[in-house]
Amino acid sequence: FPVTIGAQWNAQRAIYDFECIDLYIAAARAVGDHAEADKIESQWRKLKLIRITVCHATRGRPQEAINARILWMKKAADPASVEWIFSCDDDDPKAEILKPWAPLKGKGGCVAAWNRAAEKARGDIIVQGSDDWDPPLWWDKIIAERLGDTTRESVLAVSDGHRKDQLLCLAILTRNRLKKQGHLFSPEYDAASGIYSDNEFTARAYADRCVLEARDVVFQHNNPMFTGQKADAEFLRHNSTTNYETGKKIYEARNPAC
Repeated sequence: FPVTIGAQWNAQRAIYDFECIDLYIAAARAVGDHAEADKIESQWRKLKLIRITVCHATRGRPQEAINARILWMKKAADPASVEWIFSCDDDDPKAEILKPWAPLKGKGGCVAAWNRAAEKARGDIIVQGSDDWDPPLWWDKIIAERLGDTTRESVLAVSDGHRKDQLLCLAILTRNRLKKQGHLFSPEYDAASGIYSDNEFTARAYADRCVLEARDVVFQHNNPMFTGQKADAEFLRHNSTTNYETGKKIYEARNPAC
């Protein structure tokens, strides 16, 4: 019987434009052939430029982190233009599972991890990545369209699906805004596991009048405090009363006018 090419299960641009190459690079890194992975990556990027970098800090949840990457890439309009950087603590015993994606490792907590990733980011748009966010379909195209001119110093304000205040708990910004800040979040907030770092990010973005409102765009935050799901040890450690108290003190000391 004649076969129609368009009807074949694997005749999909996503497979040949992204998934095939992405899988090959990950497999090469998994077996330690970094030279091959670097060669293919370099050749690929000459053809497909990076537009957005997701800086994903994670600890103790490698499978959740991998699942997040899969979800976001599946929902991207052009996943080949998205750079995904995992960043972990160097004492995280579970981070080895992320080896196929060459995670950045170092000392500190989530703030240091986000900042490490942001330093290596090659995209003109930087997106803060975590384990528990679900983006809208074609999120990359939406972000690029709403930000517009990425040479400007801009921050995009989206909804997390729950909050009604101004807090930007998902940082989305242009490279020039990152340069103005000097880092994604102030390193001081690592003492509080990042608590209140988003408050400072928000307050300073609004003070500098660089926020572009897009609250109709929902990146669903599947956080146990909203979903009612059982919290794991990392969530409980991160959201401890001590961290909130410490973070508030750091924020008030660094932002006395806010």
